[in-house]
Amino acid sequence: MMNRIYSLTDCGKKRKNNEDFAFASFFPFFAGLLVCDGVGGNRKGEVCSTLCGELTIQYLNNLEEDDLKDEAKIVKTLKKLFSFIQERVKEVQISSEIYSNMASTYTLALVFDTKTYILHVGDSACYTFSREKELRKVTYSDTLFNFAHDNHLTFSDISDLKMNNTLIAAVGIKNSVIPHISIIDNDYDKLLLCSDGLYNMVNDQEIIKILSKKLFNTKEKCEILIKTANSNGGKDNIGVSLLEVVN
Repeated sequence: MMNRIYSLTDCGKKRKNNEDFAFASFFPFFAGLLVCDGVGGNRKGEVCSTLCGELTIQYLNNLEEDDLKDEAKIVKTLKKLFSFIQERVKEVQISSEIYSNMASTYTLALVFDTKTYILHVGDSACYTFSREKELRKVTYSDTLFNFAHDNHLTFSDISDLKMNNTLIAAVGIKNSVIPHISIIDNDYDKLLLCSDGLYNMVNDQEIIKILSKKLFNTKEKCEILIKTANSNGGKDNIGVSLLEVVN
């Protein structure tokens, strides 16, 4: 059994600036996939997403086997990684007024032999796709809408209804954000990380159809996902990282 991976971003049809960052790479003990989406409306979102991505690659490249020897160690390593990123982003924010409001979503997946570890904050997403053609969203979106729903609030409790999809957690929004960490079995055929520029433009059935195409390789599927998002309006930047299990 082996894995194939690829990542790609695109500016979309409506934005002049690409604030999405994506990567997919093999490391000595795991495969790593990441999508970061600079928060729209905040200055220098592209700086924050790129900084998060570059710091992650640097950190993952420096990991030792002992950092990953069991589940507890891996979870501890992920938490340390996220704290390192938050601290560095904060340093840049306070270094200059132009960076003071920069922020980014952050969705990282580390794929080991039998388990996948997902660290996430914001509203980018991680999906698994199985042979039975089931698409399952693994991550939780940190939006005002979900906060209201989870706390049994009605929309009348929210002062501005237009703000219900506003992020309430992302790298850079608060001094200290606690990320979501999920551990799942590797019983999927494909693992897809993407920004909201993809899933808001391409519905689940379209994603399933594209991921199911046997005549296209991993790179081509990423390209088709982005092409479809743009064909459907391309209202935002689009970032995708895809892993496919090949038996």
